[in-house]
Amino acid sequence: MRTALFRLLSLALALALLTACAPAATETVTPPTSLPPSATPAPPTDTPLPPTATPSPTNAPPPEPVAVTFTTEDGVALNGMYYPAAITSAPVVVLIHWVAGDLHDWDAIAPWLQKSKPQASLGWSDAAVSRRPQTVSGPWLDPSWFPPVPPDLNVAVFTFTLRGCEGGKGCKSWDPIDWLKDTQAAFQTAAGLPGVDPSRITAMGASIGADAAPDGCYLHNKAGGSCLGAIALSPGSYLGMNFKQVVADMEKEFPATAIWCFAATGDRDSYPTCNNASGANYKTFIGEGMEHGMTMIQPGYEPKVLDLTLEFLQTVFAP
Repeated sequence: MRTALFRLLSLALALALLTACAPAATETVTPPTSLPPSATPAPPTDTPLPPTATPSPTNAPPPEPVAVTFTTEDGVALNGMYYPAAITSAPVVVLIHWVAGDLHDWDAIAPWLQKSKPQASLGWSDAAVSRRPQTVSGPWLDPSWFPPVPPDLNVAVFTFTLRGCEGGKGCKSWDPIDWLKDTQAAFQTAAGLPGVDPSRITAMGASIGADAAPDGCYLHNKAGGSCLGAIALSPGSYLGMNFKQVVADMEKEFPATAIWCFAATGDRDSYPTCNNASGANYKTFIGEGMEHGMTMIQPGYEPKVLDLTLEFLQTVFAP
């Protein structure tokens, strides 16, 4: 009897020791699926973004374009069109028309860059067609031949009409000094648009716009802005600022900026203008014939302006 009791006590003691020496059970922690209300980051209140500027799902179209009116330093009201990107804090491209047109010259290129249509069915919206004067025509308004925009390239676009150029029939007078004022105001407006990253601005222009793009980029940076470069389709120092000197000053004062120049061999103004400039971030693309400004944007023409435009944007907007 005493032996049996002793064995029971020994067994109980052994079990107790095993239990005490066993490793503690691991507690499983489930991460929270959302932050508590007190820890949820509050959106900035100084520049609230409209609901249309919030990120969209992959392949979803970005918001519809928005008409913008802005004022120059000398009090002139100008009309613009803003094409928001499908993401917030997006880089922005300022498009500047030639003397033969107005902002409607970009009615196909702007939404193409913005990716407002699926790449399989490129086109512009019915609203854009209804806005465009019947006098505006050209292969740059037929997006059926445009190259696809890379999936990782998301940009906002801002177009505007220079003073005295409204109506789609060309500019009524030649106003280089005033057009520079218009361009500076356009860059400032583009930098302040909701959903835009003001530190990532570029420009593209044709003819007078080909000078306004680098000129405006340079002046914007001199004023404390952040323009990363410009595409010039047939420049000719048309706005009073020497194109070669602007390129040199951009290289010297803002070495991270890039200017790509396009011209045709038969263009007596633009061909020597492009060839005379140089720089580490400067490139020239020369085609044959007498194409000028927007007429360089056509299917089958070399250099392929739109393909190179995408390459330029990927270069200057690279992380």
